[in-house]
Amino acid sequence: MSSSKRDIEQKKKQVIEKLKNGEFIAKVEPPSSSHGSFWEHLLRIKCSNNEYQPFVQCTLCHEILSYSISHGTSTISYHVKNCLDKSNKLKNNKTISSYLSKSTDVKVTVDDKRSITIACAKLCSFDMRPFSIVKGRGFTFFCQSLINLGYQYGTTKLGPPSASSLLPDPTNISRTVSQIAEEERERLKNILKVDLQHVKMVGVSTDYWKNSGTSESYLTINIHYSKNEQNVTYMLRTSLFAQSKTGDNTRQRIFSVLLSYEIDPNQHHVVYITDNGSNLVCGLQGEVHLRCICHCLNLSLHNGVSLCPNLELLIKSCQELCVHFKRCEMNQLLSTTLKINVDTRWNSIHDMMQSISLNFHKCEDLLLDRNEIYYLDDINRKLLSDLTLSRSFRNEIYADTRKIIKTIGIQQQQSSSTTATTNSNKPPKKKKTDLVMESDVMQEFAGHVDSDCDDNSDEIDRYINSKLSFSNDDTLLGWWSKHSLIFPQLTLLARSLFGIPASSATSERVFSSTGRILEKRRQLLNPDIVDDILMIRNFRDA
Repeated sequence: MSSSKRDIEQKKKQVIEKLKNGEFIAKVEPPSSSHGSFWEHLLRIKCSNNEYQPFVQCTLCHEILSYSISHGTSTISYHVKNCLDKSNKLKNNKTISSYLSKSTDVKVTVDDKRSITIACAKLCSFDMRPFSIVKGRGFTFFCQSLINLGYQYGTTKLGPPSASSLLPDPTNISRTVSQIAEEERERLKNILKVDLQHVKMVGVSTDYWKNSGTSESYLTINIHYSKNEQNVTYMLRTSLFAQSKTGDNTRQRIFSVLLSYEIDPNQHHVVYITDNGSNLVCGLQGEVHLRCICHCLNLSLHNGVSLCPNLELLIKSCQELCVHFKRCEMNQLLSTTLKINVDTRWNSIHDMMQSISLNFHKCEDLLLDRNEIYYLDDINRKLLSDLTLSRSFRNEIYADTRKIIKTIGIQQQQSSSTTATTNSNKPPKKKKTDLVMESDVMQEFAGHVDSDCDDNSDEIDRYINSKLSFSNDDTLLGWWSKHSLIFPQLTLLARSLFGIPASSATSERVFSSTGRILEKRRQLLNPDIVDDILMIRNFRDA
């Protein structure tokens, strides 16, 4: 090969490299002095300052050709003609092999291979697939199809690399999963460090799970809180529990995991949510511990089956009584109206029973006068009162609410912020005026509050006596956020409480995922890898 040809070939390689790096671009821009139809299949190459290079690229075979205006266009037009002739011959003879790359000259950079490895690691974690999926023939064919498609529509056509040259080894994916999980743990630690500064109360749900394949036990620990009117949940750790599942060992493991995320249980208001397992109950003695509502309901229904016929008859009789009073217009003779049960209204059965319990004596007198006492034959007043909240019990709830507000520091925070704003520049006593103040507008927007309420009265009493509306478009946290100007302490309390789940369903969902990861063919998977995969899944929607 002559030196001039070697120079041209060397320059072609440089052009290819600069096209890959983006320093050069290929565009359909035929020279104004040439009008041949072959230019439809050629791309002229330009540098970043729009200066044309002495090369063109064929869109049919993607080859880089030397070209300059002074040398004419006979060579490149002949090249296009040959390419068109070849493509016409092969147009109707395509086989499966024609879609597969035959070029093995394309080199894949280390960074590109690393990005593919990370993508495969996330695929295995998000979709809970085995690492060996990358060696499957179907997966390889799928990747090759994507590569060919990208090659077909790509702008820089240098020949597609084969899928086997891109896909990593399963062991490499396993290591990458561990690396990504460690990065996500640090990310989660930083998220919690920031979020928990503004959270009054957090929930921690935990539970045990046994791997049916190996009979090994796993313990999962999850954290819950509310942020920006949304409930937030993260899986902190799901690890093999090789020790005896005693209460003390369980407590030590839970506290150890919390401390690894710089969450000191003695410095935060933590509410633990578990099922009724004796080891969990024993291990969390002395802590604020909620029993999973799902387990409690299951136990209640299991033990209360014998009461079901009586309850069904009681509900039916109460409904008939309320309908009768409404039809006969006797509600106006009662101190409070009897409320009819509506299937689509939340808690309406309880409201119906309570309305009858409060007016029972008056209903009895009215029915006696009308000789209709038979409406009360199947209404057991003792059972009715047991199923409704008494006034004393309601007062206990109000008192407990005040204690919680004081315990978690909401009252102190509100009083300090209020004092800071009022004492700095105490305004004179307001006179009655017809002007509309900003606070009035915000209260009107949030909902109607009785005008007789004293601003300095107890906030819980004001909430009980207020007439507030709740639209179907409101979420619970959204509703409280809208009313935060009226009920600042209760809003903070609601945000704290609603962030804590009433059940340990999160643990069950984690174990459902764990069961899919540790399927029968993956029983030798390292428990640390299981925890790594679940950690990465924390951020699958991010």
